[in-house]
Amino acid sequence: MLAENYKAKIVQYIRKIDYNERLNIARKYNYNLHKAPSEIFILDFYNCPNALSEEQYSALLRGDEAYAGSENFINILNNVKEIFKKNFVIPVHNLRGAEHLILKVFEGDFISNNPTDTFKILCSYFNRKILNEGSGVFYFTIENEFEKFLEIKRKKGFKILNASNIFSQIVFWKIEGKLNGNLKDLVYEMTKDFDIIILSADADLIAHVGALIVLNDENYYRQISEWLVSFEGLHTYGGLSGRDMELIAVSLNQVLDENYWHYRYYEIKNLYNNVQNLGYNVRDFNSEGFYIDIENGIGFNLALFLSGQIRVKAYDNKVFLRIPKRVYFREHYDYFLKVLSYLKNKNYPNFKKLFETKFYEVEI
Repeated sequence: MLAENYKAKIVQYIRKIDYNERLNIARKYNYNLHKAPSEIFILDFYNCPNALSEEQYSALLRGDEAYAGSENFINILNNVKEIFKKNFVIPVHNLRGAEHLILKVFEGDFISNNPTDTFKILCSYFNRKILNEGSGVFYFTIENEFEKFLEIKRKKGFKILNASNIFSQIVFWKIEGKLNGNLKDLVYEMTKDFDIIILSADADLIAHVGALIVLNDENYYRQISEWLVSFEGLHTYGGLSGRDMELIAVSLNQVLDENYWHYRYYEIKNLYNNVQNLGYNVRDFNSEGFYIDIENGIGFNLALFLSGQIRVKAYDNKVFLRIPKRVYFREHYDYFLKVLSYLKNKNYPNFKKLFETKFYEVEI
């Protein structure tokens, strides 16, 4: 693996806990480690926040808390115009907030290739259908397969794109020989055919909170803004403080540096290959991480915690490793591989969901 292309300037100490304390913690949360606080894990591949750069931390001190005409909002708007060449941007609290506003403005059913969990919940609440094809508003997410994304890009109709991973995905395609050219130009080329673009700040923007709705249609901009005022405040505030908006404005500049995305590709790819070499069934390598097919993923997650103080996102028959950005070094991954190797031929508890809910964090 290439050396990390950054220097750590802030150190977070990890509290190592013995087996009995780990077991007591697991019992406290009814063996649902998704509920446990992130600070107790040596490695957290479920809900670990991204690490901020020194410029992003500085941005948190430059917050303009004006309700209207915030300087930080104007900085976001200028950067959005530069990258996406669209005239309007609406900052909101998170991806769920952006999807909520979309459902408030657009009536009828939606056609989606891979709807987010939150969008499924919201559509169910508003009694909307999510279809694979037919008539309705298109709401797409970035496809890892280049040809599939081009098919989406060519579709006729009103199209909304969840482009939260567009920067990393384009660089991944470049490394794989699918695209050539300047990253900023390619981002515009890949997104220009979509009427609305949604960017979740906790993805490629490498922030902790916030999302952006980017569009060119003034009519829809005003409609969405009117709902936003009802939910979260004035349209230039968007449920975000000035310091959070300035952080995102800085992020919109930093995401155009391809060096990190090149490192990111090999960071995930090397871990993917090493896990596969241990004999695990891995699949769906993407810009956020990858899946391991494992019988009884919930029990396996508990075994990871008891053996190595590690957490992943667990399903019934698989786990997902969501790799945070700019957080872990090669030694962290070596430690994870040692724990995986130790568990390869071990038995672990067989857990089933105790009850069903639509919110994944509390469903075990």
